[in-house]
Amino acid sequence: MKEPVSIFNDIIGPVMIGPSSSHTAAGARIGYFIRQMLHDQPERVTFSFSTNGSLADCHEPQGTDMGLAGGLLGMAMDDPQMTDSPRLAAAAGIVISYETNDDPADHPNIYDFTAEGGGRHVTGQAISVGGGMIEFRKINGYPVSMAGGFYETLVFADPREREQVDALAAELAAAGGQLKMQESENGEEILYVLESEEPTGTGGLKDRFPAVRDVITLDPVLPVRSFHAYSGLFDTAEEMCRMAAEKDLELWEIAAAYEAARSRKTPEEVFSMMGNLAEIMERTLLRVQKNQKDYADRILGPQAEKLAQYDSPLLPPFIKDMIGNITYFMEAKSSMEVIIAAPTCGSSAVLPGTLISAVRSLGYGREALVKSLLAAAAVGVIIAEHSTFSAEIAGCQAECGAASAMAAAGLAQLMGRNAAEALAAASMALQNIMGSVCDPVAGRVEVPCLGKNVQAGMNALASASMSAAGFDAVIPFDEAVKAFDEAGRKIAPELRNTCRGGLSVTPTSLAIERQLQEYGHR
Repeated sequence: MKEPVSIFNDIIGPVMIGPSSSHTAAGARIGYFIRQMLHDQPERVTFSFSTNGSLADCHEPQGTDMGLAGGLLGMAMDDPQMTDSPRLAAAAGIVISYETNDDPADHPNIYDFTAEGGGRHVTGQAISVGGGMIEFRKINGYPVSMAGGFYETLVFADPREREQVDALAAELAAAGGQLKMQESENGEEILYVLESEEPTGTGGLKDRFPAVRDVITLDPVLPVRSFHAYSGLFDTAEEMCRMAAEKDLELWEIAAAYEAARSRKTPEEVFSMMGNLAEIMERTLLRVQKNQKDYADRILGPQAEKLAQYDSPLLPPFIKDMIGNITYFMEAKSSMEVIIAAPTCGSSAVLPGTLISAVRSLGYGREALVKSLLAAAAVGVIIAEHSTFSAEIAGCQAECGAASAMAAAGLAQLMGRNAAEALAAASMALQNIMGSVCDPVAGRVEVPCLGKNVQAGMNALASASMSAAGFDAVIPFDEAVKAFDEAGRKIAPELRNTCRGGLSVTPTSLAIERQLQEYGHR
């Protein structure tokens, strides 16, 4: 069963280094999970990507290799050494190889793998579902569903030792959590999967139960852990608006209450956590404005400084500042600075660039920024629950389009509008950007990504302004999300971040890709 969305897992986060949340951040989480499965330093790991998905062509330019190597080394996603992780993994004796296959792909981001280390051999399959979120679907041939929010204990045992197996099952059931059992197709092995909210303390199972062949224990990899007993405050934007009206709450308060219930924290703790992320965003902006790092494997050099030197009566100060800050955040991503996927890495400039500019233009402080980010996150919750943030599934509309809708709600919050008006702004923003494809030049998340982030910010400003002025959104936000999802999934696979269509395959794009590859091999 799908775990309920968390603002800090799915919407505003992760805090990371790398060009892509779907590739780099998800790869890091997958690599770290594999490291845990081996209970030791990995020795050899082979990943296989289907040519019918996105990873076969995009795994290297979009930072999958970097993320996987970093995760296998146990690195945090914002570790400054992440960019050097493939070399560091090789130096540590980890042999990582990549293969392709022609298998059918029911998902565009499938990671099939075999891993060895510490005397263990593990096979499995994981997927990246967008925004750095993952799911493991197979372990050693058994179907599983693990997204990284729970403590997981996998126990492989010989079913012929009936008395031992019964005692084992009883001990696992008494440990707390949800226990599931599967039997292998040939009937010669069973797997118990214990999913728990806390560490189970079930150590030494192999010593006490000779029927146990192997035990894999996995700690959560997500910032906010999952809990079995959770009943949501709302499922739709309509319910969110009703709650706001009945309890006289602003949209940011709805978001704080939602996350408090989801994560078992207080609204004050949620506000503080968002404040920490706001501080990271502001620090990153200041750092890249002062001194942007160079990174060889990129297309664009500094662009924001060109805008700073450009004057035009058609470019008023606030708009110039907003475009400049969005550009700075995109340059931070491309130069491997610490950024926050919000909701994805490819759209990570929209929310901070737009909202920080607006807060400063209005003369507000950090508290206003945090409230606007929470209001934006409320919109993100609905999109994440009913659609996707993955460009591989629904094109760039799922990344920059979603970020634009979120930013529109955040701007409406800053304008003092109520929840219904903020959601109307978000609906307009989705309607305006629906159908946008994802076709990165040379496979890098730079062109046309920079322009689309700027476009998304401008769209958010226009939508929030129209809503504040009383324009009719016509289509309710819930219906807009449904249409958004249907339209995105109908975009041709070649135009959903597979590097096989649109700008990705223009002669100039292919020439840039060759040049970057030649430079990297020197």
